[in-house]
Amino acid sequence: MTNKPICKAPFIALRYSADGYMVPCCWMKTIPYLKKNSTSIESYWENKTIKKIRQQMLDGVLPEGCKRCTNVDDTINYSRIEFYDRILDKDLDNYSVDQPLGLYQIDLNFSNKCNLKCRHCGPWNSTAWVKDYKQLQQLEPHFKNLNYKINTDSTDLIHQKKYFKNIKRLDFKGGEPMMQDEMYILLDNLIKWDYAKNIHLVYITNGTKPYDHLKDQWNKFKSIGIGLSFEATGDLFSYVRGGEGFTWKQFNENLQGYTKINNLQYLSLTHSIMNFTLFDLPQQVEFIIDTYHRYNLKPKATVHNHFFDNVVTNPAFLDPVILHKDIKLKLIKLYEKYNYKSIEPIKNRLISTLEYDNEKQWKLFKSYTKSLDKIRNTNLIDHVPEFEDYLE
Repeated sequence: MTNKPICKAPFIALRYSADGYMVPCCWMKTIPYLKKNSTSIESYWENKTIKKIRQQMLDGVLPEGCKRCTNVDDTINYSRIEFYDRILDKDLDNYSVDQPLGLYQIDLNFSNKCNLKCRHCGPWNSTAWVKDYKQLQQLEPHFKNLNYKINTDSTDLIHQKKYFKNIKRLDFKGGEPMMQDEMYILLDNLIKWDYAKNIHLVYITNGTKPYDHLKDQWNKFKSIGIGLSFEATGDLFSYVRGGEGFTWKQFNENLQGYTKINNLQYLSLTHSIMNFTLFDLPQQVEFIIDTYHRYNLKPKATVHNHFFDNVVTNPAFLDPVILHKDIKLKLIKLYEKYNYKSIEPIKNRLISTLEYDNEKQWKLFKSYTKSLDKIRNTNLIDHVPEFEDYLE
């Protein structure tokens, strides 16, 4: 084998996004003019920008769009790079700038169709958000000039057998992947083409949809991986997720159902950390540990090895660093009381930014919260009373 690249993504993988763009990896910054509605996969694969990215990878240099794989000290974060190493059973014989088109992993996001309206999301990722967003634009000057587009479903790829002959893994995201008609059609096609037995399916889902109707299809595939996002526990869960009538109890019932999938390889609980959920983190740690042990999920989670590091930084006003200093001190005290190593990254983030003052983003957080509460007839203080003295 010659010329092993620092990362294999542009040689073996594709991110096929609901916003119309194609890139090698979902961590990579969008390449503006490589849109699936104006560029075929073949044209994308042969594009000079993609070839330049391959050359940089062969030279051992991460391209500009790969900043997310660079740590704050400019060292390389290998977690995503190793993800692509694991896709292949063995290395390809050769990697080149003019790599022949052969896809081993595709990250699929067919549309922004979703039934929830999470507070850290928006209409660009959820159709359920559209009505509230229009009202928010009327109440909040900050959002008036922020345009959004309703993404339309794309069916071109799912009927093209040639793209799937080497596939080892398919990742379905959203929106909510369980609501995307194209996903069901593609599964049927993969079964018909006799490719299913070689493919590991992965879903990032909000857990609102039981999997019963997928049981027959999933049984034909090599294995299933489920990432269930939950963001918060108890009543705060419904407040943050913004779902009409979808409760914490229902989420747990669906979670239990997912643990019974015949060919389940793993089930993981994923969460995004934002200002609304910080006081709930100890309860989230305990919920995750209890769930992993109750259903014998692997690897076993403990208060010391399940780290909370997926922090919402866009929009910036949901990032914990912009909080009032007094709130940060309350959170630090709470986290020290529990002494869970899982929460240490967040505690350290708060400590290091105690003197950070971003009045603009703090005001945006307060106005956004109060306006969205008005639109949805909710009240953050009912769920997180620690904010009571700071939202006036």
